[in-house]
Amino acid sequence: MRLAHFLRTAASLFVVMTMSISSIGCSTSSLKVRQDVNTPHLWVIENDKVKVEIDAKLGRIMHYGFHGQENAFWINMEAADDRYDVGGWDNWGGDKVWPWPQELWNWPPPEPSYQLQAMADGEAIIMTSDVIDKVGARIKRIVELECDGTLVVTSRLEPASAGFGQPLSAWSITQIPTPQKLLARVPLASDRKRYLNRTIRDNFSARPVSDRVLEISVSDQGGKTFMDADVIAAIYPGYVLLLQQHPIHEEGAWAPDEKAQVYAHPTNATNVPEGRSYYELEFCAPVLPPNRVNKAPLRVTYKLIKRRAQTTDEQIVEMIESIAWKR
Repeated sequence: MRLAHFLRTAASLFVVMTMSISSIGCSTSSLKVRQDVNTPHLWVIENDKVKVEIDAKLGRIMHYGFHGQENAFWINMEAADDRYDVGGWDNWGGDKVWPWPQELWNWPPPEPSYQLQAMADGEAIIMTSDVIDKVGARIKRIVELECDGTLVVTSRLEPASAGFGQPLSAWSITQIPTPQKLLARVPLASDRKRYLNRTIRDNFSARPVSDRVLEISVSDQGGKTFMDADVIAAIYPGYVLLLQQHPIHEEGAWAPDEKAQVYAHPTNATNVPEGRSYYELEFCAPVLPPNRVNKAPLRVTYKLIKRRAQTTDEQIVEMIESIAWKR
């Protein structure tokens, strides 16, 4: 089914604020970018549909949600409590970028300071980190909010000197409340055969639900799995959160199963408050030498879709199978 046809026929079942391919026809007049006057390290970008909050002190996007409704991101404002120490790292949650591969820095993760500023046109926020000593590069992120509520974040690593020679890439980690279901779309129908009817890694399993869409098991045991997915959808009772990594045409290729990662935090873990289990949805850009890494920025689109009571899982799967966002 063609996407345009699907969007027309699905309108009675979804309150669709973010399924259109483009933003043609919607107004940008409601878009606001501001620095909180009472909390200067907090920046806000919002329109009449959704609100996004970025914490410069933490270097993370800490909120993405419909106005007056729950945050689609998982956060833990008690992270600095010694009870929740994770090997010297404070797990605040939200959405962040680290250098990939992890072997560049090992543990704990780098958490550089950030400077935030509005773009000249006032329609986006630029996040620029200090240089990360372990990798000799800084992180730069451009956070944009489209008028239909779509959040677009473009991330790249910028080496601080020409002499730094380790291949690297940007790695986004989005922490979310444990969902009811997880769906992932692989680029080709043939790719799904590698994931079917088996444990794909660390307590995860996958089953086909359409030509290219897999249902990834929601585990409470913890663990991490890797896959060549370009879309991951987290399903909740009242909404669906869709993440898509945009194609990278200019440079680079991924190692097998490196493009996307899913991490489950065990429900009985002691390093977060009781009952605060979460998942991580992760994407990596191709690993490239420093002189080429800027040619393959990691661009991830976040879309929130409200769910009506009569919306079926099959209709959500069909939507994911059909989407072909371009920008």
